[in-house]
Amino acid sequence: MARPAPTNGTTNGTLEEFRSCNSFAQNFCIDRPRLWLPVAPMNVTTTDTLLSAGTGTCVLTEINTSEVMGMLFDSDNDSHSWLVPIPADIDLEQAIRFRALWSNSQSAATGSARFYFLYKELNEGTSTISVATSTMSTDGANQADLAANVLQWSPWSTLNASTLTTVPGDDFLVVKCYVDVTTISNATLYGAQMEFYRKFIGADH
Repeated sequence: MARPAPTNGTTNGTLEEFRSCNSFAQNFCIDRPRLWLPVAPMNVTTTDTLLSAGTGTCVLTEINTSEVMGMLFDSDNDSHSWLVPIPADIDLEQAIRFRALWSNSQSAATGSARFYFLYKELNEGTSTISVATSTMSTDGANQADLAANVLQWSPWSTLNASTLTTVPGDDFLVVKCYVDVTTISNATLYGAQMEFYRKFIGADH
């Protein structure tokens, strides 16, 4: 399967070619975009309440009467997963990073949380969908909690350059996020970000 490229282009491109092709790309184009991966309503199941399809009984809940929904993790290894398209303009020869957006319901400095990410490559037409089990090259660090219901980003988890063999624009990742909590009773996940380097302008994100 051919990787996406500009229809008038003469090369498959690289990040360095993108950066150096002219002053417009170098100075005015973001070469490291970020995808927002929200907690997905489609990725829940139901008994008496809406639960994550992931590990544990993670409850989809409203936060602080805000009408904002998040996935409440209240035990170690509670998890949530996404089906993520590989962006058509990504440069797979560069590192890819993930981080979680979260809060907790207790006062600041009560404890800490650490978010981990796993991945699984899905090749369209050949791969069977299954749970993500491959570890990131490096995972984000432990993080002290802020005041109740205050948003914070977790430290980045990194997938090293040239790790993936999928075809941009055609193939997918299953990305799984799970938590370890220390002292605090819960951590609410709102979504995650995927940050990558691009080698072309414009794509499907």
